[in-house]
Amino acid sequence: MDNIRFFLFCALVLVVFLLWQAWMEDYAGNGESTPEPEVVEQPADAPARDDLPAAPEQRDMDDRPILEPDSAEVDQPPARAHEDGGLTRGDRVVVETDLLRVEIDTRGGDLRTLYMLDYPVEIDRPDEPLQLLTDDPDRLYVIQGGLVARDLPAPSHHDNWRVEQREYRLADGADTVSVPLVWEHESGLRVVKRYTFHRGDYMIELEHRLENNSGQDWRGTQYTQLQRREVDIPRDNWFIRTFLGAALYDGSYERLNYDDLRDEPVHREVQGGWVAMIQHYYTGAVIPPADTTNLLYSRLLDGNRHIFGARGEPVSVAPGDSASLSSQLYVGPQYQARMAELAPRLDRTVDYGMLTILAKPVYEIMRWIHSVVGNWGWTIVIFTLMVKAVFYKLSDTQFRSMAKMREFAPRIKALRERHGDDREKLNKAMMELYREEKFNPLGGCLPILVQLPVFIALYWVLIESVEFRHAPFTLWIQDLAAPDPYYVLPVLFGISMFIQQKMSQAAMAMDPIQQRILMFLPLVLMIFFAFFPAGLVLYWFINNIISMAQQHYVNRRHDAEQAARRGS
Repeated sequence: MDNIRFFLFCALVLVVFLLWQAWMEDYAGNGESTPEPEVVEQPADAPARDDLPAAPEQRDMDDRPILEPDSAEVDQPPARAHEDGGLTRGDRVVVETDLLRVEIDTRGGDLRTLYMLDYPVEIDRPDEPLQLLTDDPDRLYVIQGGLVARDLPAPSHHDNWRVEQREYRLADGADTVSVPLVWEHESGLRVVKRYTFHRGDYMIELEHRLENNSGQDWRGTQYTQLQRREVDIPRDNWFIRTFLGAALYDGSYERLNYDDLRDEPVHREVQGGWVAMIQHYYTGAVIPPADTTNLLYSRLLDGNRHIFGARGEPVSVAPGDSASLSSQLYVGPQYQARMAELAPRLDRTVDYGMLTILAKPVYEIMRWIHSVVGNWGWTIVIFTLMVKAVFYKLSDTQFRSMAKMREFAPRIKALRERHGDDREKLNKAMMELYREEKFNPLGGCLPILVQLPVFIALYWVLIESVEFRHAPFTLWIQDLAAPDPYYVLPVLFGISMFIQQKMSQAAMAMDPIQQRILMFLPLVLMIFFAFFPAGLVLYWFINNIISMAQQHYVNRRHDAEQAARRGS
């Protein structure tokens, strides 16, 4: 019975996992590309697509937000969509810090490419940094920004900007490097668009400083937006299905897949707020000032391109005056502590699923352990010890039940031989035995069920937390987020499970079908766990080792108690 309970527990884990995967695919989005629809592009401020006039110019691909529903954007014709994803190319400005290598295009002043220098594409290609932003038409993902105004021209991300140099590097000993881009208009308007990069940080400051030397008031605002083509990012592991889409904060956190953005464009006026595009391990976010009223908006362009941005509140600049409009960008790995500092709930872009309320504390405890030991593998080992300590009393109840079942095994076997194939009489006789001995055969199930949420929460922590990507343990385990390349841990897990079965000595009380199930169960689960992250198998293997030691101790104590009882 103890092994059957373990089998049911493992089956429950599998069922919960598969149900979760189905829910992710059907309702939460799985990052797969969808057929390109016919799109009638609409302004971000439009209340609904059905309200748009059917004029031909509505199909013009102008991806800039408008200032107000009844105002003109700028005094120049809108940009047209092209086969290259709607982007045109100017000169490139290369910026390199200790963490990032970025290319800024003078056509629009956009962030067109971004490489994370500390994150290689593959563990065996350490010199090839992973690219997050790209203007490759097939994988388009860029960050754009500019100004929109009512009465006077304003530079958008379609205008040309002037730069003084083509390369910027973070100097030794310097904490920041700034990249100014200049736009000037014959009316007397001058705008300096400045990106500021920080040492040891993936946060980028963006500022538009406007100097109004014209003869009239300038009224307008800043916008910053992400543009991304809807593409499929291949999964390395069938068992790891993660979210690809968007997220926003308007007082509460909300996650949106591409179908959500297509069905109902975002148009929300909020205090502060933020928008983001998220994928496994990485986030690109636009964070406007928290003390301003901002419009969060989304739009769908031809070629399955999604615009997701934030537009600030309008400002008025009198002739001879100046104004600065700013926002922050976060483009990089999902470091939860840093993201939580930048904006409320931005760390929620790390999605732990339905058990976030439990997975978040698990992550924080493991992060604290790692700050002490400095190795994520040993962090998992220590965390497993802590979990076993917390559940020690429950486990003790479980193993006492197993020891009691081991004691009943010969008597149950005798009942089977006596009643043969008469299942009704056999079950009645077994229930009578349990009643006489005041024993509940299901008493060991509760501890297993209580620990199940911890197991699932740890699963999500291991596959969603970027800290485990390419995190080495020891010897052959160099990536705890990937399956064991040599299947050593799954084999050790299977062996430990087999030994646990032998220690229970309850198989003799089972019918032949149950015995055959138990014979193959370690092999089946060993194959199943071969596709799980090595960190999760490490947790389960250490858990088995500790459980075996505790079971041995409980068995000896139970045998001693029985011997003392018989002696008295």
